[in-house]
Amino acid sequence: FPVTIGCGRINEANLVLWLERATINNETEFENALYNISRYVRVDLGKKFYLNTYTYNEKWCTFGDGCYKESCVLRWNGTNASNPDSYSWEDWDLELEKAEWYGQHNIDTFCLGFNNATPGTYPEVVYDFDKFLDWYYASAVLGYDYVGFGQPDFQQTMDLYVPNIGTKVDNAIHTTDNVTYYRDYSNGRVYFNKDTHQGCYRDWE
Repeated sequence: FPVTIGCGRINEANLVLWLERATINNETEFENALYNISRYVRVDLGKKFYLNTYTYNEKWCTFGDGCYKESCVLRWNGTNASNPDSYSWEDWDLELEKAEWYGQHNIDTFCLGFNNATPGTYPEVVYDFDKFLDWYYASAVLGYDYVGFGQPDFQQTMDLYVPNIGTKVDNAIHTTDNVTYYRDYSNGRVYFNKDTHQGCYRDWE
């Protein structure tokens, strides 16, 4: 099937292969080819195999060791990659559906949220840390252990400190009103309100 090979060699010790922009001309042939690549990397080479499938998560995420979820909780809605100025919160019901599916299939999921940058020098997270925390709490309620927060043009790496919520002790997402959702962690309970897009954390002490 048509793919662009981005980088790497198949026998490298760490990152071995990057398949970029795989074109689906025949879905059955594509699925078979992807499965065979996965088996070769995981079984024959004994290496990890991760996928970025987004809309095809329920078809192919089980082929690998984990899935990379772009536009996680916060998404880019723009149409021009050279001027990425349209960002919004992802549909929460869709997020719930995907998170529950990942959990049911015991798939390691890498949650990457997108947000705009400040016109000028600093990323938005510098002056709107509350929004970043709201996104972080939402991803915790959804149960994601691996999270990242990206802003254009992805050239800055920052250490962002968040409250120590501990480890996940609850395998389910809870709600009493279908508006505010929560999940328990070892150090406290994390909440997210889907209407206000606000999250919070209450420790057990």
